[in-house]
Amino acid sequence: MGIVGRRTASSMFYGLIGKIASTLIAFGGSVVLARILGPDYYGLAYALIALPQSLVGLVDLGLNGVIVRFGSRNEWDTAIAAAFLRLSLVITMTIAFLLLSNPIAYALNRPYVIKYMLVVTLYFLAYSLAMMMEAIVGALGLFHMTNAALIARTAVRVSIAITLALLGLGAISVVWGLIIGYSFETLTLASIAIYKLRSYIIKVLSDFNKLVRGIRESVRMIAPLIANIIIGSVTSPILSTLQVRYASNELLGDFNVSSNIAAILDGIADVVSGSFTFGVTASKDPEIIRKSFIKGSMYISLILSFFVVGAVVFANPIIAVLYGSAYKYSGPMLMLQAVTLLSVVFGQYSYGAFLWAIGDTKLMSLNGIISALVSLGVSIILILKFGGVWGSIYSFLFGAYSGALIKLALVYKVHKVLPDIKSNVRALLPSLLSGAIIYSFTLFLTPKRALALIIPYVFLFLIFSSLFLRTREINELIRIASSDNVLSIILLKPLFLMLRINTYVYRIDWLPKVLSDDE
Repeated sequence: MGIVGRRTASSMFYGLIGKIASTLIAFGGSVVLARILGPDYYGLAYALIALPQSLVGLVDLGLNGVIVRFGSRNEWDTAIAAAFLRLSLVITMTIAFLLLSNPIAYALNRPYVIKYMLVVTLYFLAYSLAMMMEAIVGALGLFHMTNAALIARTAVRVSIAITLALLGLGAISVVWGLIIGYSFETLTLASIAIYKLRSYIIKVLSDFNKLVRGIRESVRMIAPLIANIIIGSVTSPILSTLQVRYASNELLGDFNVSSNIAAILDGIADVVSGSFTFGVTASKDPEIIRKSFIKGSMYISLILSFFVVGAVVFANPIIAVLYGSAYKYSGPMLMLQAVTLLSVVFGQYSYGAFLWAIGDTKLMSLNGIISALVSLGVSIILILKFGGVWGSIYSFLFGAYSGALIKLALVYKVHKVLPDIKSNVRALLPSLLSGAIIYSFTLFLTPKRALALIIPYVFLFLIFSSLFLRTREINELIRIASSDNVLSIILLKPLFLMLRINTYVYRIDWLPKVLSDDE
């Protein structure tokens, strides 16, 4: 196993297939819906779902993690008790949300949405239950079922929403699509869970003492992180409320469009960081953990920056071609949202794996608390000054970089470990140089013609990467990609091309010998 480590082909493939497929379906649906509804109604749809979606953390409180932890160990008495506790929180929060419909509508500065609050409450309920059922069925190891349910849910909600939008229901069509999609997923996964766990469910629910013990164990598990969880769970709905309150529907529509594409970048970041930090979490050797953290951070910077800079360069053409000219602010919004991910240069996507590997959950909690409080204070100031949408985007930027620097400072102070920022910056250069060259040409082209420059951007990135990366680094990337079915499909051919260019330019011995070298 190399420094960064390997991920088995099956776990990687089956873990990603549902997410990739559902993301593509959702993205296609968002394009159609945005064109049908227009910025105003599409923004109102965002206003209706933003708050209930942000409140899910308050009914979870880390309990899904408890369900997965104990369920995967076949300790279902505790897992079912945790699920019971979470279900109780869901019901309580649903009732509270419904009773507070009027104040919520006025807090959002949209009294006219009171008529929609029952439907919005149903969305919150369906969404909360679906997340819990995903955790339960995932704990059973039935990942193919959760992936299938995820794809089916997305297809159902997109098709329902588009149909209702075409029938003239406006913004509420999006909410109904979500309700029916998540309800379908909940019922499907619940039927599987009840069938598989019926004996455990009966045993736990019929024995009050066993249920209480399971709830106590669940609370004990989340207690060390409870302050962090609660602060994070409270921060999100506060910011969602302020964002919607101080923004027009039209601007929210533009933001919704840019966020659809930014969500794809976030998914890519998760995939890339998960692949290159596996060596961190898979090892118990402190030296391997340290080296994996440093090298993984560099490789994440290299690959993620390619997508981030690409999103910045082609933001305006993508928005214009896919969503139309009506969403005039979405391009600049996407650029700013994408730039937040360049905080990767400070090891942003590697610290979590490092702290998990060494078992320092206290530092994770402290970092989360400090980052959340700092971000909350700054976000409120920025939203009040620049408005709900632009203020939120500026706060994303601040939060990403301040959070990364806080992590960097805390981890260095406690563990004396730093990412190799010089190497991380070197890993950014291929994307930055390629992007700068291509962007200068896009300024003189129509959106459709500008998108044709994606291919030159890819080739320039490969050429510059060949020049800035060392041969042993490309070699290691090839070994990592070769051990992973998904990464091998995406990366192997480009990496071999990079290696050939590298060996040619620097007149290093040819391919077979290079590949046999070890670091």
